[in-house]
Amino acid sequence: MWNGLRAWLEEKKVRANAPRIPIGYETCSKDYTEEHISEVDEWWKRNNMAFVTIEGHEGIQHYYRIENLETRIRSAILAGDHKPSSPAQLHKKGEDGTWSKAIDPLSKLIDSMYSLRVLYRPVWATAMAGLKWGALAGVALKLIDTAIGIAIFDPGAAFCFVFAIAFSFIPRIGVIGIVVISLVLSQIYEANFFMIGISSALTGAILGCLPGMAIGGFIGLSRRTKLELAPGAINEGPWIILKSTVLPLAGGVALAALYIFAFHPWLLSILEG
Repeated sequence: MWNGLRAWLEEKKVRANAPRIPIGYETCSKDYTEEHISEVDEWWKRNNMAFVTIEGHEGIQHYYRIENLETRIRSAILAGDHKPSSPAQLHKKGEDGTWSKAIDPLSKLIDSMYSLRVLYRPVWATAMAGLKWGALAGVALKLIDTAIGIAIFDPGAAFCFVFAIAFSFIPRIGVIGIVVISLVLSQIYEANFFMIGISSALTGAILGCLPGMAIGGFIGLSRRTKLELAPGAINEGPWIILKSTVLPLAGGVALAALYIFAFHPWLLSILEG
């Protein structure tokens, strides 16, 4: 439920200038009167479209706005106010004005945010972030390489290829638009631009993800003694070097060699034939 929360807020255009939280309304102890607890809940529902409550020490409920959720929870975790097992409740206002509530352990929210994951497993979290960025960088580089390759034979076709890729980034209509554009261009150039783009993107992601993971692992290893860690952070042990850096680097080199010396020559022979 946490991954789509930011997109939902952007769609609803949550106010950046929400009212200042009154003193005493950021936490609520179970020892308070029911009237006061109800008053705090009503204030949060009246001034927010969504908010999160997380149980802290001695049953104290901490209230968080979504706009600064990540920053404030990070601070609370470092202060020892929350544990991964703490119940986290997402309160969200529906289209009809009624409020719904979903409950998850805080660990689910931690897993969805890099800045929180790195508090518990700094090397592995950084390595996995590197895998994602490596895949994205690989996609970008391979698409550029494909566009240059097409431009050598037909600059007009290369321009259309780049235009189709750029069009795919338009929200909501991008995917449908690139399919339509590709179908039109395939009639002009007798080439399936959609499949060329997809295959290039997949190739780039495969070739880029493991080197990116190795780089992320190396960064995590070099920074782990300098990073702030949460109370109860996992001891990743000496084997994390092998898992986060050595194996991804070896796998990335093997995949690159396979592509350069086997797959690419085979593909060229097919195209020339």
